[in-house]
This record gives sequence, C-alpha cells and structure tokens, in this order.
Amino acid sequence: MKSEIYEINRIGIIDDYYEIYIETDDIGDRPHFHIRDIPTKGKNFHTCIRLDKKSYFHHTRKTNIMNTPLRKKLMEFLLQQYRTLDMTNWNRIVSSWNDNNPDASIDEHISMPNYKTLSLY
Repeated sequence: MKSEIYEINRIGIIDDYYEIYIETDDIGDRPHFHIRDIPTKGKNFHTCIRLDKKSYFHHTRKTNIMNTPLRKKLMEFLLQQYRTLDMTNWNRIVSSWNDNNPDASIDEHISMPNYKTLSLY
C-alpha cells in the first residue's frame, strides 16, 4: 500500500505540544490549516480548521475537536506577531496557504474568523 507524502510548512507551535502547519498541494478542497500533536505526529490529535469561516474541515483521520483552552490559545497565537516577518501568524497562515496551494488560493486580506467558537460545518 503506497502512502502519500506531503510537504508541510510549519507556521508555529502552541504549548510545545501542538504544531500548526499548511500542507503543500493539500487534497482538501477548502482553504484550511492543520493542528496536530507533536509527539505522535498527529496519531493522538489531528484536526483541520478552515480559513474562510469558523469551522472544522475534516480529512480522513483528522477529525479531533479542540477544547476551549486550546481554542483560546489558538486565537492568541494567531494574533501574535510572526517571528521573522512583519505580519501576524494569521497573515502568515493565509500567505502560506496561497503559496502552497495556488489552485485554491484565497484573498490575502480575508478577516480571521473567531475560532473560540468553532462549528463542525
């Protein structure tokens, strides 16, 4: 059985435990980013969050739901200044999505949804 290998563009890390990243040429048909636990590379926790609305985007085996403290930390992280560029982590995610998924690009100036209240759809 052949496994697919994707390149990832890491945006950052929350609590030294969760990494946030974009996949290159992601098979998902909606602009989104991934959050997974670092120790197991997503075997224990992996979810996808849409960029265009406050909603999960579930891929196969990427269906975990974030608890309230993690959603709050995500929002804090997204609003922080990106470490090396003159932009927020949110802007970096949008830019990274467009750089790595040109066939499904989105407006660079899209407003960040309030991810404190994520819905399943």
